[in-house]
Amino acid sequence: MKLTSRMILILLATTCGLHQSLAVNLVDNGDFETIVTEEDVPALDAYGLQRAAAWFRAGSSPQDYTTPVTELINPANMNNAAGNNLGDDSDGNGNSSAALNFTTEPGGTLGLASDWRTRAIDTVPGETLIYSMDFKFIGVSPDDEVFGGFFNGLFAQVRSFAGEAADGGTQDPFVGERNVPVQYRANYAPDVWHTVRDRVVIPAGGEFTDIRISVNTFDPAWLFNGQILIDNIQLIRLSADFDDDLDVDGADLAIWKSGFATNATGDADADGVTDGTDFLIWQRELGLVVPPELPPVPKPTAIAAVGAVPEPAGLPLAVSSLAAAALFRRKR
Repeated sequence: MKLTSRMILILLATTCGLHQSLAVNLVDNGDFETIVTEEDVPALDAYGLQRAAAWFRAGSSPQDYTTPVTELINPANMNNAAGNNLGDDSDGNGNSSAALNFTTEPGGTLGLASDWRTRAIDTVPGETLIYSMDFKFIGVSPDDEVFGGFFNGLFAQVRSFAGEAADGGTQDPFVGERNVPVQYRANYAPDVWHTVRDRVVIPAGGEFTDIRISVNTFDPAWLFNGQILIDNIQLIRLSADFDDDLDVDGADLAIWKSGFATNATGDADADGVTDGTDFLIWQRELGLVVPPELPPVPKPTAIAAVGAVPEPAGLPLAVSSLAAAALFRRKR
């Protein structure tokens, strides 16, 4: 395929007067602002609290546990740290977040497993996505992770599967995961919001991906007290950002041109070659940027396909009713 005169004209037209806009988040209700409703009335959980739409979460019973293992923090629930109706939001764009709570196991002092999980997101094997999450530690002692080790308290995973379940979640076979480096409480100031961000490469067979954020899931000793809030969960597709500078612009076009028909430096669709299809993706994404207030992103990291942490048996998951999906769907 050759660079035609029409293509060159398109290049000139699209690079002039460049207008930037934010890249689209693939996570439905990543800011937890949308609640589950039934006939326009908020649907409540067993604790009488409003529920976040489009999320799966670990459940608990008020008959067994006074404190829920997970809960939606918002003004209506009156359950923020101050006990008022202001809610708690990481970026001020809304007033809601989600909580992972320390809840002791029956007859013991160790924490009950707790997690939030997105519905399945269509992904393309080989593509690079940008993951971002805001989080806050409330009442969590920096000594609570005395065992150190791999999981470091708050555990975030971008997990890839070959199947999609009937309820909208992911389904085996499991093909790999990226463990996002969150670190433990001692590395962060308490009671303020922090952000972690990472790049992940979807492994072979990973046609469906979810995000799972958890504590105490693989060992019941990682969180002993307090609460962790999460908000602004993002998985961003920026396929034509060939120079990894968090935007799609003329510099990426130059990389595409240099790699055209010779190498994969301008490969936007993860098919191993730089061709006209990649140019069309660049053209579609031209001007997109990752929100600038977020911290720098590490270089792309492949999701591990082997040695992944296995799913714990018997973790209770209560699924919220799902809002209308606003996810990009891959052409089949």
